[in-house]
Amino acid sequence: MTNRNNTALNVIANTAGRFFGLQTRSESINAQLVNFGPSLISVRDRNSGRYRNIAKKQVKAVTFQGRTYSAR
Repeated sequence: MTNRNNTALNVIANTAGRFFGLQTRSESINAQLVNFGPSLISVRDRNSGRYRNIAKKQVKAVTFQGRTYSAR
C-alpha cells in the first residue's frame, strides 16, 4: 500500500467510534468503524443501518472532522 493509503487508513483506525465519510471506488458512505483487520475494514453504514466489510485497497478517501484524506 502507498503512504497516502496508509494515512487514510490510520485516520479510520483513530476515529474512536465516531462517524466518518468513506469513499470507495464504487460508493460513498457515512460509516462508523467496527473492526480493523489485516485486509478488511468492518464498518456500520449510518444511512442504511447495515454492517459492511470493505477491502482496504478499495478506499479512495476518508473525510473526518472536516478534513479529507485522500488514499490515491
